[in-house]
Amino acid sequence: MKNTLPGELFNQVGVPTHGQTPVLVSEYIQEMAYKLPSVTDVMMAKEYWHTVCDFAERSGALREHVSGDISASNLDLVVTAPTYGQFQRFVGAAINGVPVGFEKFSTKDTENGPALTFVGSVITVEGSTVAASADISVVPDVTAVPSDQKAPRWFLQRYEKVLIHGAMARLQAMTGRAWFDEAGARMHATSYMREINRVTHGLITSGMRREILIGMESVIARQSSTTSQTTNTSTVG
Repeated sequence: MKNTLPGELFNQVGVPTHGQTPVLVSEYIQEMAYKLPSVTDVMMAKEYWHTVCDFAERSGALREHVSGDISASNLDLVVTAPTYGQFQRFVGAAINGVPVGFEKFSTKDTENGPALTFVGSVITVEGSTVAASADISVVPDVTAVPSDQKAPRWFLQRYEKVLIHGAMARLQAMTGRAWFDEAGARMHATSYMREINRVTHGLITSGMRREILIGMESVIARQSSTTSQTTNTSTVG
């Protein structure tokens, strides 16, 4: 996965400072449970998790905050393994809490992970250290076992409706199942894509230019391999 960004893709989108409590995503499937009573909880949780991962990747909306001290002798801020997923891209940076642009740093890959290298001019007092920080977008690991299928509460609450639409589209597009509903799948897929575009537009107006590369049909078509084939109910993942 590419860790660096051209300057025009950078922004100052901040990460919410509240609601960072990790929550099992399976706690958010109740609305589907009464809409599709014939679907097992395992199946609903599986497709909801796939939707969480898909939405995070397409929208860049799942973000984390990274911070550390830098000095004239060490101007690198290395991004360690994100809490909620895999590093996707930098979306903002700051020095002593003040947002800075690309003229203040560059991005690079190191043996310890992706990093921001700040310019020496951010150190205004010789021998001092300053607090550097970065916001990054992450994508959860789609192969995570149920006990690790977690996301911050703010993310699941803020995007609850779009995640339900995406999961419903995936479930109702499963041919040969009792709950198959082509019209319903298309309706939910349309709502899912509309919400992705709305969320992405909100990030665009904040400065992050995103490119949506998919359409409604591909949302329906992109079933996970574990659910598009005969599912082994003894395997939960």
